[in-house]
Amino acid sequence: MLTMSDEPKLWTPDEVRKVCQLLYHSDRWQTSLALAIETATRRNFPQSRIAKWYLPEGGRGIPAWLQPELTPILREVSRMAELALIDAREIIERH
Repeated sequence: MLTMSDEPKLWTPDEVRKVCQLLYHSDRWQTSLALAIETATRRNFPQSRIAKWYLPEGGRGIPAWLQPELTPILREVSRMAELALIDAREIIERH
């Protein structure tokens, strides 16, 4: 039996925005995230769907089917960012 603490925590649009802005270092993070979602899920996921999470009228929210996919996707993006930083540091150290 699942208890409240065993249930996965749902992502909020604001949490996704904050994490992605940090990981992608770009104002175009929605496009980058949409591509990561497409790659991971093999489903068409245009950037415009992410933009709808942030509509002034409250947005549509993150789709339920995507919630369990987001953490592994963002972990992979984070891993790739860490590898890129390691590469950058190695180049910097050579100078």
